[in-house]
Amino acid sequence: MPPAQFAFDDGSPTIAITSWAGPWPVDERWWDPASARQVARFQLVDVQGRAYLVSCEMDADHGPRWQLEACYD
Repeated sequence: MPPAQFAFDDGSPTIAITSWAGPWPVDERWWDPASARQVARFQLVDVQGRAYLVSCEMDADHGPRWQLEACYD
């Protein structure tokens, strides 16, 4: 199912997504087992044309963890 909306943790209203791209899987710091992680990055575009780069890391204990990496006007 494609993403339709997202929200920040600051209590602001939900933002509708008009388009998206990805996922782009990334193995970060694969050479160092202590700090290695696997993430998937996505680009989301909202109704105002603002783009966001978000990442999702799977955490075995807590499920997926989403993070905003960049915002483009």
